Amino acid sequence: MRYVGVYLTVIGVLAFVSIKHLYPILFLQIIWGTGLAAVEVIHGVPLSEDLGQHYITLGVPIGASLVAAFGLIIFSSSKFFLCKRIKSMLLFKLILYICIVLDLIAICSLFGRSPVLASSLTILMFIILKIGFMESKIVTKSKQFIWYLFVIMLLSIVATQVLSDYWLNRLLRFFNNYEEEPRMLLIKPAMEFISENWLGYGLNSSDFLVGYHPHNIFIEVTLSAGIIGLSFMLLLVLLYAICMMKSINLNPSITSMSMVALFLFLVWMTSYSLAHSYILFSAIAMVIKTVDEGFVPQESID
Repeated sequence: MRYVGVYLTVIGVLAFVSIKHLYPILFLQIIWGTGLAAVEVIHGVPLSEDLGQHYITLGVPIGASLVAAFGLIIFSSSKFFLCKRIKSMLLFKLILYICIVLDLIAICSLFGRSPVLASSLTILMFIILKIGFMESKIVTKSKQFIWYLFVIMLLSIVATQVLSDYWLNRLLRFFNNYEEEPRMLLIKPAMEFISENWLGYGLNSSDFLVGYHPHNIFIEVTLSAGIIGLSFMLLLVLLYAICMMKSINLNPSITSMSMVALFLFLVWMTSYSLAHSYILFSAIAMVIKTVDEGFVPQESID
């Protein structure tokens, strides 16, 4: 039933979501993620291990809020911005920067590495894409590079003040002795089972073969559906990548949703299971569904 829920959610997104829904979705995500971040910073959010809650439970919504806010700041312009709804872009971006700082402090206070690294890589990648593909003048590229470098350095200082020694030690352990990583203890036997049967073992096979999902969505798909399932997964990722590149010059709501989708994809590469991937595939479906609508002038969308 969990997998049926994934299919139904994606079908619902493809059927009912359009570009006009992206801004409300992004704003709600920022409100929800920043709200959780504020509570976490003030006195902490209680998590129940009995319900399967852990740092990722908080890290995903807060990280999605962080990259969504960054996307709206980076890609909003007078050409696309919703001037009818928000009078002052400066005030709007100031609010988003406050959300970013709260999200950053909260996400760096968690024990897990995935939300921090996934959000950081997503933001860096889209900054590079913006400077490289959106701006044509060398002077503009230089100014933006200096500004974003300043912002990144400032936020890095904030992050280093919050990151715990435990987090840093886990990060160093990955680079110094990655073979003893807990994830590798799941990935290695999963790869051995895949090498013995390239056609897969069926849904939930990782639970009875490995004992737990292998913390990598490609490996879990291959373990379950074999090389055929992996091929469909790779085609979907390729389609998303094409749409993501197209979104760089489109409506900022699509670009920001592309950032959220990339963040979720990176998290699912290292953490969550296929059974809970409705969040990931819904974000990807929104990007694929709305990217062609982004070529329509903003005035006709409002």
